[in-house]
Amino acid sequence: MDVEPHRLLPLALSLAGSPCLVVGGGAVAARKVSVLAPCGAEVTVVAPVISPALQELAEQAIPAEHMKRMEHAEKLAGPMGSGAGGLEANLHIERRAYREGEAGGYFFVVAATGVEDVDRVVSEDARRAGVLVNVADKAELSSVLLPAVYRSGTVSVAVSTGGASPALAVWLRNRIQGGGSVPPNVDVLAKLLGEARGMIHEREASTEGIDWHRMIDEDLLGDEELLEAAEQGSEAEVRNRLTALVDRITSASG
Repeated sequence: MDVEPHRLLPLALSLAGSPCLVVGGGAVAARKVSVLAPCGAEVTVVAPVISPALQELAEQAIPAEHMKRMEHAEKLAGPMGSGAGGLEANLHIERRAYREGEAGGYFFVVAATGVEDVDRVVSEDARRAGVLVNVADKAELSSVLLPAVYRSGTVSVAVSTGGASPALAVWLRNRIQGGGSVPPNVDVLAKLLGEARGMIHEREASTEGIDWHRMIDEDLLGDEELLEAAEQGSEAEVRNRLTALVDRITSASG
């Protein structure tokens, strides 16, 4: 989809008992599973190779019905109960490649392979079948964007940047969780981070090893001239300063 953040509709979506597919076996897929599983989704992961992080999640997973029985037993045992532990989830891993068309059999699908051709096929299959789909780091291939969420009891606060900068969404979530406020120039931060990510992608470099939170705190919020140039629409100045910044952080991370 062509992302226009002001036209996105925030929703609180119930996934309890819903079949969800995650295509990909790496660290990004593991993060997506850790978001879906606690919501009670029935998660199937499909990937030829499974990362240690994802394997650990699978080992921790306890089917929801088993978790409920354990919690009931704990209540009967009183305060001396041992604690259920683990991740409440119905999680199934299949070590194989994605099969074209299978996304249509799920309620919600996540593509997180990092291989653009595969992620695109998953997205097209899902959308053709009317299935909600999120493609990691590719808002234009997604019908749903996953926000950063802060939860406290029955209260949830979700933060989205419309796909411009997932790192900024997490940074804002953490700031709110810590009692901080949303900066008045947060839209400028999102624009700058979106442009920086675009530059990194143009170089075919990875964004995984970059300390985005430090970049926000020190390189962006600490650079008043850059912020002022962005607010005034001085595109050439912004481009030059961001290019120098990207040169430095990609050299440091790579």
